[in-house]
Amino acid sequence: MNKMLLKQIIREELKSIISERKLTKINEGSFSELEIIKQESNGFEEFIRNVFADDRFKSMKKDPEFLSTLKSLYGDAKVVSLDQLKFDDLVRMYPNNYNDVHFTRRQPDGKEGPYYRDSLSFPNPDDSSTQIGDMKALENWKQETKKRFGNINIMLNPYAKERWDKVKIEDDKFSQSKSNYIKGKSAALDSWGTTE
Repeated sequence: MNKMLLKQIIREELKSIISERKLTKINEGSFSELEIIKQESNGFEEFIRNVFADDRFKSMKKDPEFLSTLKSLYGDAKVVSLDQLKFDDLVRMYPNNYNDVHFTRRQPDGKEGPYYRDSLSFPNPDDSSTQIGDMKALENWKQETKKRFGNINIMLNPYAKERWDKVKIEDDKFSQSKSNYIKGKSAALDSWGTTE
């Protein structure tokens, strides 16, 4: 499929989503604006930040279909809600991970299942990460995350260049919590380095 045809299909899909949801009216110039924002952005994360910094798109920040469309404009990323996230889908979606079985253990479904050594890291709000080596690890991470933040959106990008870009959390409360933790950690480190 050539690039022009693909862009046209994406434009039509975006128009359809927007008109169905009646979130906001976007004219043809806005689609060109998305392409300009993409070209001016240095990486996918910056592209998303720049799109939602634009007043025309702010109201669509929580819309998973709009986020998926933006991902398709940029690359191979997919947005799913926490409740939709399944371990088997991760294994299928990330062909470069989940190949090296480290050991097996009982999984939440009651069956023995593999724990993978080459697993993904999922972000935590305290600026750490959790290795998701099996279904049990994923379900534990989901439970803890949902308890604090609800059914948030997760962006999965199997072909991201950096390992920390492969799984992102699309939630303002989560991002704010992480930012506050980082600021607190920085302030503590600064105070430890100061002597009087």
